[in-house]
Amino acid sequence: MLTVLCLSQLLLAIDVTIVAVANPSIGHALGFADGSLQWTITAYALTYGGFLLLGGRVADLFDRRVLFAAGIAGFTVASLVAALAQSPVQLIAARAAQGLCAAAISPCTLSILASTFAEGPARRKAYGLWAATGSLGGAVGFLMGGLLTSGFGWRSIFLINGPVGIIAVLCALRWLPRSVRSADRPKLDLPGAVTITLGSGLMIFGVSQAESHGWSSAICWGSVTAGSLLVLAFLRIEQRTAQPLLPFRVLRRRGSVALLPLVMIAVLSNAIVYLTSLFLQDALHYGAGEAGGAVLGLPVGFGIGVNISAWLVDRLGLRRQAAAGFALIGLSCTWLALSPDHASLLTSVIPGTFGGGLGLGITLVVLITTVTAGVAQDDQGIVAGVYGMSQQLGGAVGLAVLASIAASRGALAAGEVLGSVAQEAHAIRSAFVVSAGLAAVTVCVVFFWLPRGVDGGDDQRTRDLALSPFPGEMTIPD
Repeated sequence: MLTVLCLSQLLLAIDVTIVAVANPSIGHALGFADGSLQWTITAYALTYGGFLLLGGRVADLFDRRVLFAAGIAGFTVASLVAALAQSPVQLIAARAAQGLCAAAISPCTLSILASTFAEGPARRKAYGLWAATGSLGGAVGFLMGGLLTSGFGWRSIFLINGPVGIIAVLCALRWLPRSVRSADRPKLDLPGAVTITLGSGLMIFGVSQAESHGWSSAICWGSVTAGSLLVLAFLRIEQRTAQPLLPFRVLRRRGSVALLPLVMIAVLSNAIVYLTSLFLQDALHYGAGEAGGAVLGLPVGFGIGVNISAWLVDRLGLRRQAAAGFALIGLSCTWLALSPDHASLLTSVIPGTFGGGLGLGITLVVLITTVTAGVAQDDQGIVAGVYGMSQQLGGAVGLAVLASIAASRGALAAGEVLGSVAQEAHAIRSAFVVSAGLAAVTVCVVFFWLPRGVDGGDDQRTRDLALSPFPGEMTIPD
């Protein structure tokens, strides 16, 4: 069972990075207009982030296995449509469909993990393997994107999802547990679903336009303002409805404070990848392949971090481990900010990306464990949706702000007597310093506000589930 869930995570993680690598070839082949190529990424982010909360609630109300399999099947079909696209509009529509299906897959995965593995070592191990698979998928996407695009063309990056998706669907129907629901299950809150989907989608769209149009542009502020108003309307609806899409009880738990540092994980991981690539290619004029190799230090470090996380938490505890992870991320950002203008990849850049990934890895598992601890099984899907939406929205806002800081600092330095390489490096270092500051603030948050531990334990049944890749079909009780 765990292998099936990890396979879906691998599929989604590869897709994110492999499209980013192939984007230049896609734009040239399909004739994207200037500034419109970003829609291959934005369209996916809009539907994925916009529908995550709805996907999480649907996972709670209906059979998670069926929703998971349907999401994988839809993602596979959308990938085939993307591979056959003959115009930018067709490809963007296919990417939007991929994001919609991913919004069904992601909360199902986390809620099945949380409902199947008891709180304690078994659940932490399951989360660790799931997160490590995502890290591996990100690294594989970087490598496969270049190899497939150069060897077989950009369409091959979507075609490869076909066999993986088919295997995942068949395995899901065979090994994933059924979700047994009572006959009096609550109805879906349609007004709440519409307002939060449109609201979060508009906010993500507005933030995504900040880099190309500027924060002061009408399209940016108008979208963010309209989205914020819809989110406020959603909260008002949830207060009044008898069967809310987002029951506020899931946010009143002490463990919900872990959502804030989880948002910072999304911000800082995006920042390290984006700023490092920008630093190497725009400031130091390294090639895309060399920059990609240096950025791979992050998923490698992340994979190691999630694998030692379960071992560390028994010795450090949740608070100290999370604080240590963010401290390591802050030190890594500081290291990258201090890289010289003629930095060596091996001695100056890779240690920074590796350290950042290591800090992210040892922090992520304990935070997910905290945010899902003590949640009723019927609420696991909505908690997973809240987690996913906060990651998407927070990561998008954080990266847009850091990119704007780097651009504004660069503009201020343009009139100075520094050379062009120094100007670019100075701009990017400013954003790295801000990232290090955010990590330092988060250290204080997790150390003073995060719960000291989570209730729960482990038993022989969940140990067996954690160790067995295909443990057989189970029934999740109400």
